[in-house]
Amino acid sequence: MAYEIVRSEPLAQQVYRVLRDGILNGRFLPGEKLVETKLAAELKTSRSPVREALRQLCTEQLACQVDGAIRVFNPSYEDYLELYELRLTIESMAARLAASRMTEAQWQRLLAVQQETAQVLQAMDAQRLVALNTAFHAEVVAACQNRRLQRVFAEVSTLIEYYCRLILHINQMQTNVLSEHQRVLDALARRDGDAAYTAMYEHILRDTEVIERAMREAGAESAEM
Repeated sequence: MAYEIVRSEPLAQQVYRVLRDGILNGRFLPGEKLVETKLAAELKTSRSPVREALRQLCTEQLACQVDGAIRVFNPSYEDYLELYELRLTIESMAARLAASRMTEAQWQRLLAVQQETAQVLQAMDAQRLVALNTAFHAEVVAACQNRRLQRVFAEVSTLIEYYCRLILHINQMQTNVLSEHQRVLDALARRDGDAAYTAMYEHILRDTEVIERAMREAGAESAEM
Protein backbone atom coordinates (compact mmCIF):
# COMPACT_ATOMS: atom_id res chain seq x y z
CA MET A 1 0.00 0.00 0.00
CA ALA A 2 1.80 3.12 -1.24
CA TYR A 3 0.80 5.86 1.17
CA GLU A 4 2.70 8.25 3.40
CA ILE A 5 1.21 9.27 6.73
CA VAL A 6 1.24 13.04 7.30
CA ARG A 7 1.92 13.70 10.96
CA SER A 8 0.15 17.08 11.00
CA GLU A 9 -3.25 15.40 10.49
CA PRO A 10 -4.91 13.02 12.99
CA LEU A 11 -3.64 9.53 12.22
CA ALA A 12 -6.97 7.78 12.65
CA GLN A 13 -8.61 10.05 10.08
CA GLN A 14 -5.80 9.49 7.59
CA VAL A 15 -5.94 5.73 8.05
CA TYR A 16 -9.72 5.80 7.71
CA ARG A 17 -9.47 7.73 4.44
CA VAL A 18 -6.87 5.33 3.03
CA LEU A 19 -8.93 2.27 3.93
CA ARG A 20 -12.17 3.85 2.75
CA ASP A 21 -10.63 4.73 -0.61
CA GLY A 22 -9.20 1.22 -0.83
CA ILE A 23 -12.65 -0.28 -0.36
CA LEU A 24 -14.31 2.09 -2.82
CA ASN A 25 -11.70 1.62 -5.56
CA GLY A 26 -11.63 -2.15 -5.22
CA ARG A 27 -8.22 -2.65 -3.63
CA PHE A 28 -10.01 -4.42 -0.78
CA LEU A 29 -12.62 -6.84 -2.09
CA PRO A 30 -16.03 -7.62 -0.57
CA GLY A 31 -15.58 -10.15 2.22
CA GLU A 32 -11.82 -9.57 2.48
CA LYS A 33 -10.40 -9.62 6.00
CA LEU A 34 -8.96 -6.33 7.26
CA VAL A 35 -6.18 -7.37 9.63
CA GLU A 36 -5.28 -4.67 12.13
CA THR A 37 -1.62 -5.67 12.56
CA LYS A 38 -1.02 -6.04 8.83
CA LEU A 39 -2.59 -2.68 8.01
CA ALA A 40 -0.62 -0.96 10.77
CA ALA A 41 2.61 -2.38 9.38
CA GLU A 42 1.77 -1.32 5.81
CA LEU A 43 0.91 2.20 6.92
CA LYS A 44 3.86 2.39 9.32
CA THR A 45 1.69 3.42 12.23
CA SER A 46 0.51 1.91 15.51
CA ARG A 47 -2.53 -0.33 15.80
CA SER A 48 -4.60 2.25 17.69
CA PRO A 49 -5.44 4.56 14.72
CA VAL A 50 -6.09 1.50 12.55
CA ARG A 51 -8.49 0.16 15.16
CA GLU A 52 -10.30 3.51 15.29
CA ALA A 53 -10.47 3.69 11.49
CA LEU A 54 -11.91 0.17 11.30
CA ARG A 55 -14.51 1.12 13.88
CA GLN A 56 -15.56 4.08 11.73
CA LEU A 57 -15.76 1.88 8.63
CA CYS A 58 -18.03 -0.50 10.51
CA THR A 59 -20.23 2.41 11.56
CA GLU A 60 -20.59 3.40 7.89
CA GLN A 61 -21.23 -0.27 6.98
CA LEU A 62 -18.27 -0.42 4.62
CA ALA A 63 -16.90 -3.10 6.93
CA CYS A 64 -18.44 -5.47 9.44
CA GLN A 65 -17.44 -7.98 12.09
CA VAL A 66 -17.83 -11.61 11.05
CA ASP A 67 -16.79 -14.44 13.39
CA GLY A 68 -14.49 -12.13 15.33
CA ALA A 69 -12.78 -10.67 12.25
CA ILE A 70 -13.31 -7.33 10.51
CA ARG A 71 -14.15 -7.83 6.85
CA VAL A 72 -15.12 -5.59 3.94
CA PHE A 73 -18.89 -5.55 3.80
CA ASN A 74 -20.30 -7.94 1.19
CA PRO A 75 -23.93 -6.89 0.68
CA SER A 76 -26.72 -9.35 0.01
CA TYR A 77 -29.65 -8.62 -2.26
CA GLU A 78 -31.66 -7.67 0.83
CA ASP A 79 -28.98 -5.10 1.73
CA TYR A 80 -29.17 -3.60 -1.76
CA LEU A 81 -32.96 -3.57 -1.63
CA GLU A 82 -33.12 -1.80 1.73
CA LEU A 83 -30.73 0.93 0.62
CA TYR A 84 -32.45 1.48 -2.70
CA GLU A 85 -35.88 1.60 -1.08
CA LEU A 86 -34.51 4.41 1.07
CA ARG A 87 -33.06 6.12 -2.01
CA LEU A 88 -36.42 5.91 -3.78
CA THR A 89 -37.99 7.76 -0.89
CA ILE A 90 -35.48 10.50 -0.13
CA GLU A 91 -33.96 11.22 -3.54
CA SER A 92 -37.26 11.35 -5.39
CA MET A 93 -38.57 13.83 -2.83
CA ALA A 94 -35.31 15.77 -3.07
CA ALA A 95 -35.80 16.10 -6.83
CA ARG A 96 -39.36 17.35 -6.33
CA LEU A 97 -38.22 20.00 -3.85
CA ALA A 98 -35.19 20.96 -5.93
CA ALA A 99 -37.44 21.86 -8.86
CA SER A 100 -38.67 24.93 -7.00
CA ARG A 101 -35.70 25.64 -4.72
CA MET A 102 -32.62 25.06 -6.88
CA THR A 103 -30.29 28.03 -7.33
CA GLU A 104 -28.66 29.05 -10.59
CA ALA A 105 -25.25 27.98 -9.27
CA GLN A 106 -26.58 24.51 -8.42
CA TRP A 107 -28.19 24.23 -11.85
CA GLN A 108 -24.90 25.09 -13.53
CA ARG A 109 -23.06 22.47 -11.46
CA LEU A 110 -25.59 19.82 -12.50
CA LEU A 111 -25.11 20.77 -16.15
CA ALA A 112 -21.33 20.55 -15.75
CA VAL A 113 -21.63 17.07 -14.23
CA GLN A 114 -23.89 15.96 -17.08
CA GLN A 115 -21.49 17.28 -19.71
CA GLU A 116 -18.53 15.51 -18.14
CA THR A 117 -20.58 12.32 -17.83
CA ALA A 118 -21.09 12.32 -21.59
CA GLN A 119 -17.33 12.61 -22.11
CA VAL A 120 -16.55 9.87 -19.59
CA LEU A 121 -19.03 7.50 -21.22
CA GLN A 122 -17.22 7.90 -24.52
CA ALA A 123 -13.91 7.17 -22.80
CA MET A 124 -15.47 4.20 -20.92
CA ASP A 125 -13.91 5.36 -17.64
CA ALA A 126 -16.08 3.36 -15.24
CA GLN A 127 -14.48 4.59 -12.02
CA ARG A 128 -14.92 8.23 -12.98
CA LEU A 129 -18.49 7.50 -14.07
CA VAL A 130 -19.40 6.33 -10.57
CA ALA A 131 -17.87 9.49 -9.08
CA LEU A 132 -19.91 11.66 -11.45
CA ASN A 133 -23.07 9.69 -10.76
CA THR A 134 -22.49 10.23 -7.04
CA ALA A 135 -21.92 13.94 -7.63
CA PHE A 136 -25.12 14.29 -9.67
CA HIS A 137 -27.31 12.74 -7.00
CA ALA A 138 -25.59 14.66 -4.21
CA GLU A 139 -26.14 17.93 -6.08
CA VAL A 140 -29.85 17.23 -6.49
CA VAL A 141 -30.12 16.53 -2.76
CA ALA A 142 -28.20 19.71 -1.97
CA ALA A 143 -30.58 21.67 -4.21
CA CYS A 144 -33.65 20.50 -2.27
CA GLN A 145 -32.58 22.76 0.63
CA ASN A 146 -34.09 20.49 3.26
CA ARG A 147 -31.51 19.97 6.00
CA ARG A 148 -33.12 16.92 7.57
CA LEU A 149 -33.41 15.14 4.24
CA GLN A 150 -29.81 16.07 3.47
CA ARG A 151 -28.70 14.66 6.82
CA VAL A 152 -30.33 11.29 6.10
CA PHE A 153 -28.73 11.21 2.65
CA ALA A 154 -25.31 12.07 4.08
CA GLU A 155 -25.51 9.10 6.44
CA VAL A 156 -25.75 6.66 3.52
CA SER A 157 -23.93 8.52 0.74
CA THR A 158 -20.70 6.54 1.14
CA LEU A 159 -22.63 3.28 1.13
CA ILE A 160 -24.45 4.36 -2.03
CA GLU A 161 -21.13 4.99 -3.76
CA TYR A 162 -19.81 1.61 -2.60
CA TYR A 163 -22.84 -0.26 -3.92
CA CYS A 164 -22.61 1.58 -7.24
CA ARG A 165 -18.98 0.58 -7.63
CA LEU A 166 -19.83 -3.05 -6.90
CA ILE A 167 -22.19 -3.17 -9.89
CA LEU A 168 -19.89 -1.44 -12.37
CA HIS A 169 -19.77 -4.56 -14.51
CA ILE A 170 -23.48 -4.17 -15.30
CA ASN A 171 -23.48 -2.46 -18.68
CA GLN A 172 -26.99 -1.02 -18.46
CA MET A 173 -26.00 1.22 -15.57
CA GLN A 174 -23.25 2.78 -17.66
CA THR A 175 -25.16 3.27 -20.90
CA ASN A 176 -28.47 4.51 -19.48
CA VAL A 177 -27.23 6.91 -16.83
CA LEU A 178 -26.87 9.86 -19.20
CA SER A 179 -30.38 9.70 -20.64
CA GLU A 180 -31.97 9.05 -17.25
CA HIS A 181 -30.14 11.97 -15.65
CA GLN A 182 -31.23 14.11 -18.60
CA ARG A 183 -34.87 13.33 -17.82
CA VAL A 184 -34.31 14.63 -14.30
CA LEU A 185 -32.58 17.73 -15.66
CA ASP A 186 -35.37 18.42 -18.15
CA ALA A 187 -37.94 18.32 -15.35
CA LEU A 188 -35.83 20.57 -13.14
CA ALA A 189 -35.38 23.03 -16.00
CA ARG A 190 -39.18 23.27 -16.31
CA ARG A 191 -39.49 23.63 -12.52
CA ASP A 192 -41.84 20.65 -12.68
CA GLY A 193 -41.64 18.98 -9.28
CA ASP A 194 -43.92 16.06 -10.11
CA ALA A 195 -41.98 15.21 -13.27
CA ALA A 196 -38.66 15.51 -11.41
CA TYR A 197 -39.97 13.15 -8.73
CA THR A 198 -41.07 10.60 -11.34
CA ALA A 199 -37.84 10.81 -13.34
CA MET A 200 -35.68 10.27 -10.27
CA TYR A 201 -37.91 7.50 -8.93
CA GLU A 202 -37.85 5.58 -12.21
CA HIS A 203 -34.08 6.07 -12.52
CA ILE A 204 -33.38 4.56 -9.10
CA LEU A 205 -36.03 1.86 -9.57
CA ARG A 206 -34.35 0.72 -12.78
CA ASP A 207 -31.05 0.36 -10.91
CA THR A 208 -32.87 -1.79 -8.35
CA GLU A 209 -34.16 -4.05 -11.11
CA VAL A 210 -30.68 -4.30 -12.64
CA ILE A 211 -29.23 -5.30 -9.27
CA GLU A 212 -31.93 -7.92 -8.76
CA ARG A 213 -31.22 -9.45 -12.16
CA ALA A 214 -27.46 -9.45 -11.57
CA MET A 215 -27.80 -11.06 -8.14
CA ARG A 216 -30.13 -13.71 -9.56
CA GLU A 217 -27.69 -14.48 -12.39
CA ALA A 218 -24.77 -14.62 -9.96
CA GLY A 219 -26.71 -17.08 -7.82
CA ALA A 220 -27.46 -19.24 -10.83
CA GLU A 221 -23.79 -19.29 -11.83
CA SER A 222 -22.77 -20.31 -8.30
CA ALA A 223 -25.29 -23.14 -8.32
CA GLU A 224 -23.86 -24.48 -11.58
CA MET A 225 -20.28 -24.57 -10.26
